[in-house]
Formats: sequence, structure tokens, C-alpha cells
Amino acid sequence: VTESNLVINDKKSFVMVCNPSKKYDFPPEFKVGNSKILETKSSLKILGIIIQDDLRWGEQVDQMSKKASKKIWMLRRMKKIGLEEQTICNFWKAEGRVHLEPASSVWTSGLTIQQSRKLQRVQNRAIAAFSSSREDPTISALRLGLEPLEKRRQKLALKFAQKTVKKSRHSDMFVKLENPHQGRAGIRREWREPPCKTRRHLKSAVPYLTRLLNGEKS
Repeated sequence: VTESNLVINDKKSFVMVCNPSKKYDFPPEFKVGNSKILETKSSLKILGIIIQDDLRWGEQVDQMSKKASKKIWMLRRMKKIGLEEQTICNFWKAEGRVHLEPASSVWTSGLTIQQSRKLQRVQNRAIAAFSSSREDPTISALRLGLEPLEKRRQKLALKFAQKTVKKSRHSDMFVKLENPHQGRAGIRREWREPPCKTRRHLKSAVPYLTRLLNGEKS
């Protein structure tokens, strides 16, 4: 820091401690060079994604749900002025649903059942707002070509993983096996899944994406 004359902006620099242990917990006091002790945050927004110190996705889900829900009144307004149902549906895909899946490859494997349902409820409310018939939102979604968000997130994650291993400077995230072999249920394994000692690691992004590349439904 001293040699490169680096100056830390105290107002824009923070510390986050990801420590699940209670036995070895400690009050963090970090500073760089002559800066003040940096403020400790329990959550930070990094590249538009909210990262929590417990490595869960509650705040991210809340933010996405809130943003997407703000578009629902527009759907009702569009229906009221007489726009076609499919036109309103296309608007929802472009302006509403996109808020429910930013960088979904990062967080989709770590969602709880309740969080997944919360996101789906937002889409169900949107469908109910502009659907021309009084039917179950699930049936309306099928009629309009809106697949369940959980299924769509899995497709997006697989597409991201396939693009990464083909054309990306981050292709080293995935390790290809020298001798591919048949796994469970006849699945041909071509990619080495990272060894996971904890369930949290098992449900994190890279192991999940590796399983998708190997053809597993997880």
C-alpha cells in the first residue's frame, strides 16, 4: 500500500466476515495502511447481487420480488386500456420477469423452497393481473408459454455453464475428466464435480453447474 501510494476511501470500503463458527467468532477490526477501521457490513451489493455474510439469499430474493412487483400495476393498466393478452405477456417477460432472474446462475442452487415459491408467487400475481380468463395462474402460464421460474432458472444456469466451458476466460472453473465414465442412472460424467464436505458447499454455484453439465437434474 505504501509503495504504490494507494489511498483507501473509507466511505466506500467495507469489511464482511463470512464465519459460520460461533466458537471462533471475533469482532472484526480491519484497516489498510493509515485508513480508519473499516465498517463491517452484514450484506453488500456486488455487481448488482446482494451478498450476505451468512451466504444466504434472503435479501436478494426480497429485492428481486420488490422490483418485479412494481411492474404489476402496469399490467393491470395495459389490460384496462384494451391491449391484447399476448402483448401484455411479452411486456412482462421483457420488463417484469427479468427482475426475478438477474445472475440466476449464482444464486439459484442456494434458494430455499420458501424463497423459490416467493419468486413464483410474483409471476402468478402478474399473470392474474392481465389474464383475460378466470383460471388458475398455472394454467394461464401454460397457455401463454410462461414456464415455471424454477425450470427456467435451471435452463439459464445450464446455458451459462455451457457457454463458460466453450468460450470464456473463466472456463477453468470446470475441470474435464480425462476418462469420462458412466455415473448414476447411466449418466455419462465428463466433468469433475468439486468434493464437498458440507451441504452448503454442495448447493453452491460451481458444484451445481458441474452437475448440470454432467446431465444431472439438481
